[in-house]
Amino acid sequence: MINQPQLPDDWDVFIDNDFAKELFRTIMTSPNTTMPHVRISSTLCGPCKDLRAHVWDSPFDKSYLMSHLKANAELRTCDLCGLFWRTCERHGTTRSTAVLVERAGSFIRMNATSSVTLPITRSSGKITGRSITIHSCGIT
Repeated sequence: MINQPQLPDDWDVFIDNDFAKELFRTIMTSPNTTMPHVRISSTLCGPCKDLRAHVWDSPFDKSYLMSHLKANAELRTCDLCGLFWRTCERHGTTRSTAVLVERAGSFIRMNATSSVTLPITRSSGKITGRSITIHSCGIT
């Protein structure tokens, strides 16, 4: 068995917008590249619509009852609650009563730990609340 070093729970995340701009410029001008269609979710509960509207406010945080996330995830009545619930399941925090969601730069941090983060992106063009997307990308 190979002894692998443990990675730390807290990661420093650096944003390289210049690299991203160049990458997307290259992709968009390449004749052999097609961009995937991204479905914009409008299936949001009231608290998640509020999150979408105020996520860029400073400071921003919002508390969700775990029972609210679970119910909306199981009934598929809110896409963002489903994402938050699955993230809590993946990190073993579903036994908590509530989860605190806060914005840390361009990431959503859950329960005040940098080890549970979801990146926030937006579509190109005019910035509106509807252009914001929160992803699960495997950064844990």
